[in-house]
Amino acid sequence: MYDTVMNPRRSAHASFTLAAVLGLGAIAAYTRRGSMPSLLGGLGSSTAMLGSGVLIDNGYDLEGHGVGLAASTVLAGGMGLRAARTGLASPAGAIALLSALSAAYHGKKFNDWR
Repeated sequence: MYDTVMNPRRSAHASFTLAAVLGLGAIAAYTRRGSMPSLLGGLGSSTAMLGSGVLIDNGYDLEGHGVGLAASTVLAGGMGLRAARTGLASPAGAIALLSALSAAYHGKKFNDWR
């Protein structure tokens, strides 16, 4: 258990990092603006990415990258539309960009494991 927690498999780092960013962003949005949709959406997305990382870390690479690809794609699309509609690069544009990069990474890894 110690080895898994302290030294996750390298492929899982992307999922764990995005999960942390999304979770912290959700909490910050709720704290600053009282935005319940941001809290629920951010924590939901964070949970999906955390699940992706756990699957990858436990050797279920295909499934983990599939979950990461799906979650990142949905998030990139949703936040991309929001950024386009509001014209704000931050935070919606930044999250859309990070999610698109994550989707590209997980898509490549998903194809590698198929």
